[in-house]
Amino acid sequence: MTQIAQRVPTLSARATDESELDGRLREVTDELRTRAARHHHAFRDLVDHLAGLVLGGKRLRSRLLLAVWRSLSRGDRQADAALDVACALELLHNALLAHDDVIDNDTVRRGEPNVSGRAAARAARLGTARGAADAFGAASGIIAGDLLLATAQRLVATCDVDTTTRRRLVELLDEAIVDAAAGEHADAWFGLGSEESDAGRVLRTTELKTARYSFQAPLVAAAVLAGTDHHTAAALDRIGRGLGVVYQLRDDVLGVYGDPELTGKSVHGDLREGKQTLLVSVARTSPGWTQVAHLFGSPTLTDAGAEELRAVIRDSGALAEVERTVRAECDAVRRHIEEAGLDADLERLLLDVLARCAERAA
Repeated sequence: MTQIAQRVPTLSARATDESELDGRLREVTDELRTRAARHHHAFRDLVDHLAGLVLGGKRLRSRLLLAVWRSLSRGDRQADAALDVACALELLHNALLAHDDVIDNDTVRRGEPNVSGRAAARAARLGTARGAADAFGAASGIIAGDLLLATAQRLVATCDVDTTTRRRLVELLDEAIVDAAAGEHADAWFGLGSEESDAGRVLRTTELKTARYSFQAPLVAAAVLAGTDHHTAAALDRIGRGLGVVYQLRDDVLGVYGDPELTGKSVHGDLREGKQTLLVSVARTSPGWTQVAHLFGSPTLTDAGAEELRAVIRDSGALAEVERTVRAECDAVRRHIEEAGLDADLERLLLDVLARCAERAA
């Protein structure tokens, strides 16, 4: 979910914004460490690991919010609140990653043990049986996500703005969390295979899982903090939806046809998991799919089986169809940007983000 074009964060946030964001994230994570200090050493270790993940991220969402807020506000209006909401989005992102890894039974992220994997390995080193160690790892992932969600909500609910603005920001975060939950649940439901997910459902799930919290929430929050009019906020919401769809469609293609050296993940994972993407939705309507359907979602999928699946997906025209959809979504986003009445600098920033979402290789 987080990386854009050789990764989207070359967003041109000001150096002072970068420094202040880093400082505020450190304050937030240091507070979590302080609160954890009075608890068991295993919990302290979990919080330390979480702090490192939050501080070490690419910060796409927070950087996007700050760059757009800076452009809209033309000053330092609500600067402290902008930092708090930016931090909240980073915490939300890491919370969803922790939960997503538990749902997918993943123990590695970007080549390193994730929250669950690290906790399970810690338990195993103490001589814990494999099953119990894995259960502890899953529990740690859920708890970590819950902790970060609660902290994100507290940051937004206590930011220093007027009551009306605070209420709108809380609503934005709440909408992002509910939509992400709905999208994740839909993904799990269609993963059962009892009900096929068509192209429309796939795109809707994409909006819920990715677009809302990664792009729409940062853009609309920036508009709210800058005190813009409803027209501008609505336009940014539409732009954010399109950016999120383009980003996730490219992510789905990279998950099957990407270079593992660049993406940091196997090209077998989505196929082995049975991930319901637009690629699969189109491919399963072709005659060739019946020959490989038994391979899709198989936990024992081999390299040869994955290559068979990739060949059928490509030959079905699904890859070409997804690329056409990406181009169409890009055209729509460009129209939304042109029609939004934004200043030239903000237009360029959003067009740059769009290009990176569409063209990234990792």
